[in-house]
Amino acid sequence: MDSSFPDLISAANSFTTLSPEMDAISDFEGNVISDGYDIESEEYYLDISDEEESVKDFLKRWYFESQVSLCHLTSLLKGLRKWHPELPNTAVTLLKTPGQVDIKEIGKGEFHHFGLRKEILNAMETTDIEVDSLSLNFNIDGLPVSKS
Repeated sequence: MDSSFPDLISAANSFTTLSPEMDAISDFEGNVISDGYDIESEEYYLDISDEEESVKDFLKRWYFESQVSLCHLTSLLKGLRKWHPELPNTAVTLLKTPGQVDIKEIGKGEFHHFGLRKEILNAMETTDIEVDSLSLNFNIDGLPVSKS
């Protein structure tokens, strides 16, 4: 048997593990090693200060702030319906995404109007961000950015 084996056992017995109440661990010599993590400075929640906010409104706000996909929001809704049967089945229903879009034929193309003003106002109403100005960037598929 290797002569260093008992030293490893005694070293392992003197090693302190990290518990939820601790923010550092000790090494073999008893020196404190910090992991650099301060649990009191971390925030893992959304502000839910408005007690009048409904579950639906909270989920809408969470969706826009978290930028998760519609698929993930739908999955969450399906899971939450066990405890909140009043919730809709899909993200589209929760967010009131239009199911039908008017398409206008223009020349050789098509024009879709989703109601930009309405959607911007809706997004601003569902978040707690105060806005002094708003900058918009537009992208039109198929339109060359520059002549080269």
